[in-house]
Amino acid sequence: MSPADALVLLLWLFVFAFVIFIAMAFLFAALTGWSALARRYPEHGLEHGEPYRLRGVVVGEWGWSAPPVTGYLDDYGILLVAKRPFGIPFRPVHVPWGDVKNVTRRKYMFFEVAEMRYGKIATRRIGFGPSPFVSEIEKRLDLVF
Repeated sequence: MSPADALVLLLWLFVFAFVIFIAMAFLFAALTGWSALARRYPEHGLEHGEPYRLRGVVVGEWGWSAPPVTGYLDDYGILLVAKRPFGIPFRPVHVPWGDVKNVTRRKYMFFEVAEMRYGKIATRRIGFGPSPFVSEIEKRLDLVF
């Protein structure tokens, strides 16, 4: 095999791996419920507050993990933005304060988590690992309710 053929083969393998990665990310976004969440709560393009780096975010009742996420709090609500390269399948989610029902801290396996219930009848949840982001949500909820 010539060096040019090896380079072409390597390029095709890279393209194939990238396509598989994107397809799996779209599948994962659908399975976690993130896609439905993003359709229900699209980003509004408002100015965002201070960014919070979130180490662990779990979406849905079955404990599906999300990709690395940056969280923002603004007057409208809670904005979750997936980091690159996950930003295409995991579109931003902007949950309004009026739909946030409560935030509860509890132990989950070996970790302390904060579960945020949202929606009209509070049947949906997003779990966050411990961070200053959760404390700020709790402060804002005390102001809202």
